Amino acid sequence: MRVIAVSNIFTVSNQFQDSTMEIVYSEPADAWGFNYSENPGFEQKCRIGVELVNPRTFRKGKTYRQSNGEYRRGTTFIDKQYKLRTEYFDEATHDIMAIALSHKYCTLNGKSIFLEEDYEIEQNDEPGFVDLVSPASAIVTEQGFNKQNYLC
Repeated sequence: MRVIAVSNIFTVSNQFQDSTMEIVYSEPADAWGFNYSENPGFEQKCRIGVELVNPRTFRKGKTYRQSNGEYRRGTTFIDKQYKLRTEYFDEATHDIMAIALSHKYCTLNGKSIFLEEDYEIEQNDEPGFVDLVSPASAIVTEQGFNKQNYLC
């Protein structure tokens, strides 16, 4: 095993805990240019300015009608989604975030998430305006939330 970097234990003050989240990501095999197979169990971890907003739950399942006219649901799953919003980052940081969120295992403050929609950088479209830093957003699904019920 090769040590790439070491950091002392540090405490994040409350001032920053409200505006940042810890992102932890990894893969079971080599991916995205990282050699995870050389170090099984290796996780990448950093604290970055993102937030999860607008939580919503949605139902997936089929509804059917019985012969007596009553409606029933078959197996139903309820998932929870959030809009992920970032602070203003430069293009390189956005590239890193897009790759981090695309990993098989990704958590934000311990909440396991899955990137549902593309990571979209919000560029200003005004003529002659150049964005050196921009915010971004994406839709993520909380993994492990999927509440389910059979034959409601």
